Amino acid sequence: MNCTTLQKLVPVQIASQLAHETGVPIYLVGGAVRDALTGAFFEGDCDFAVAGGFEYIVEKFTHRINGHAIPWDFNQTRVVYRERAGKHISVDFAQCKADDILEDLHMRDFTINALAIDVAGLCGQAAPEIIDPLGGRDDLARKLVRMCNPHGFDDDPLRMLRAVRFARQAGCVIDPPTLDCCTKKHALIAGISIERIKKELFTIFNLAEPALSIRQLLQTGLLSALLPEISGWQEYVQCPPHQFKLLEHSLKTVEKLEGMLHTAAQQIPACLAEVLEEGVTRRALLFFTAFLHDSGKPAASKEVAGKRCFHGHDQEGARINRTAAERLGLGRRCRRMVSDITKNHMRLLQLSLLEKLSERAKLRFLRDCDDVAVEVVLLSLADMLATSAAPAYQVQLQTACALGEELLAQTVSRDGKHDVSPLLTGSDIITELGIKAGPQVGELLAELHLGERQGRINTREEALAWLETRKNITPDIPA
Repeated sequence: MNCTTLQKLVPVQIASQLAHETGVPIYLVGGAVRDALTGAFFEGDCDFAVAGGFEYIVEKFTHRINGHAIPWDFNQTRVVYRERAGKHISVDFAQCKADDILEDLHMRDFTINALAIDVAGLCGQAAPEIIDPLGGRDDLARKLVRMCNPHGFDDDPLRMLRAVRFARQAGCVIDPPTLDCCTKKHALIAGISIERIKKELFTIFNLAEPALSIRQLLQTGLLSALLPEISGWQEYVQCPPHQFKLLEHSLKTVEKLEGMLHTAAQQIPACLAEVLEEGVTRRALLFFTAFLHDSGKPAASKEVAGKRCFHGHDQEGARINRTAAERLGLGRRCRRMVSDITKNHMRLLQLSLLEKLSERAKLRFLRDCDDVAVEVVLLSLADMLATSAAPAYQVQLQTACALGEELLAQTVSRDGKHDVSPLLTGSDIITELGIKAGPQVGELLAELHLGERQGRINTREEALAWLETRKNITPDIPA
């Protein structure tokens, strides 16, 4: 066990001083002990359990570390402080739920977290005793996530999401009885505050191999409880060239995206590490949106000439996904990004099908996608990679991949210029057609914008020629 690392932590040193001064038992519990045992200790946060004088201990600790105390939950307080390097660190204090630490550990979530060290002895002993009443060390060695007691999920249903997170984070498997209990009690997740759910869910989406996490969330029923939008996806058949039903296609899109990020240039994964809001990175938001990118298909489905099509599913999906993002507690910026990524995920394919693709059309794409251009390109390519292995489709895919790489290079380039002046302004339309300002001008500008997006109108001359054709079919425009 890496005791030296624990002993050097400032929060541990202050807690040890307070334990000696007051005689109050203070225990380092959970993640820090677990990670020190595995040798994978991080520079992260500490959790302490206090067996008495809770408010006094927290007050003294907060003062000595020059931090700020925040009430966190029932009998819990979080102390946030800034270390010398400028990073904010949080330390959690919980009042022991029982008379002694052994009983308290029995009431925790999983055995690998039901480990404790008395801080009074931690800083003064070379090999302090690890309190482990439930065999957490053995489970850690076996890489097993096992609940501490059969009522654990009733006490806090969020633990079901945490089971998946711990399993994925530590490369563990969930103990079969624990997994079965998650499945039976998954509906309890609806009673948890959305703030807590958001943090756990987007932490899971940010982990490696998110498709495996999603499959486990689906297996337990937790994801369907949180995202009712996916109801019926498992049996929803898509039209050619799609080879998979909607749910499997969505999962494979996430898998392909993960593979792309492993092989992409370093600057792309780096930009996806940006934290958009507490607990949500660009990477996590991208995987969340990738899983839901085709959510609009069932609502947009139509039969045309005996064939099913999904025209407009990107726009419908943008609305659905924005609503889902809002329900999960995402802030306004993240909701807008989810909507914009979904809305534009078909555009790369549409551009790649054009016989003649102008530089203006590429710049227009980048300008319209704006701050989610990287995400749109990556999702578009992952979507196509997860669609079909048919030879004819692979030719089309190669064209799209080449275009995607070009657009990514322009997007991540510091010198990339994506500003595009309009081909025609509202004043141009009023002058050319001799009409008055009004809704009709806006409608014509929107139609012109669509023509640019589709690559049909690329120059001012082509725009003026198109406008000339509108004289004959637009009411109230003089010939």
